[in-house]
Amino acid sequence: MKHFDAQNKGESLSIKISNDAHEHAHNLRDWHQHYDQISSGEFYGKIIERSLEDLQIFQEHTSQSLSQDCLVREDSLWLGIAPNHPLSFQGSKINGLGLNTHDIMCRPGGIEFELSTPNNFDIYGVVVTQEKLLSHAEKQGAEIHWQEILQNERLAIPTDTLNGINYLLARLLEPKQSNTNLTPDYLTQDLILMGLLDVLNKETPNQKYHSSYRHRKNIVNLAREYLHQHSSRAITLSELSEACHTSTRTLQNSFESILGLSPIQYLRYTRLNGVRRDLKVSAGKHSVGDVAARWGFWHLSQFAKDYKGVFGELPSDTLQARLSFKD
Repeated sequence: MKHFDAQNKGESLSIKISNDAHEHAHNLRDWHQHYDQISSGEFYGKIIERSLEDLQIFQEHTSQSLSQDCLVREDSLWLGIAPNHPLSFQGSKINGLGLNTHDIMCRPGGIEFELSTPNNFDIYGVVVTQEKLLSHAEKQGAEIHWQEILQNERLAIPTDTLNGINYLLARLLEPKQSNTNLTPDYLTQDLILMGLLDVLNKETPNQKYHSSYRHRKNIVNLAREYLHQHSSRAITLSELSEACHTSTRTLQNSFESILGLSPIQYLRYTRLNGVRRDLKVSAGKHSVGDVAARWGFWHLSQFAKDYKGVFGELPSDTLQARLSFKD
């Protein structure tokens, strides 16, 4: 499995490329993340990251649909911004909520959130310490609607503001621009902070969601916890519905609304990803059959076919690649 990591000496820009979703999730500094691939095909992920004092900016590309559990460091604020094309966030969700064309995503540090992202997904990310942001706002006489920001996953901003922050981030994350070393880090930080203040001064909470959203989200959370607790055995849809105290139809609709997957699809993808992670760390101590059985796969020929369909290689290839890497 290919993995590429490059950083120019004396510069704060790094580029990391991986062909495995789980590895890719760990390529972003100071984040705790778990990625499951939920579409079929070989994965390609790329992160361009620039780190400054109290500030981190990055651009992320992922080729396959993902279910992401994300947690950024305490006492910080993360903004997720769509690159400058109208379909950037189409099909993506944060905590089960869909995004409109002019929405950005926003989450405080220390609070886990979920992303569902489609194939060929691109995003800019900005992480800033709350102390730094508030200090800069005070110096500029700017007002930040802090509670509004913390309570809403989606913020709508005007087109010109979105275009402005896009232009700034694109320039700062361009490797050729970094190589020229024309902008000192302290000026770069000031530019980003000014851009963030412009965004946060003009944001409007996007609070539009169906009245049944909370109920559907709770059903999905209950189902996922039950599936996690019984990961080694087959689970029927009726059993899962009973465990969640709901009908199979409501369970089905809740999963498709919140995650964009049926319960059966979610179970299949999460277990296949679990097998893949275990194979990559097994170091030859366990056979493919042992690992597959641990995740509830007993028909090995069908399992191998499904695994290859999702990841583009047989489970034995994954295990062998890990052993070859160790050697």
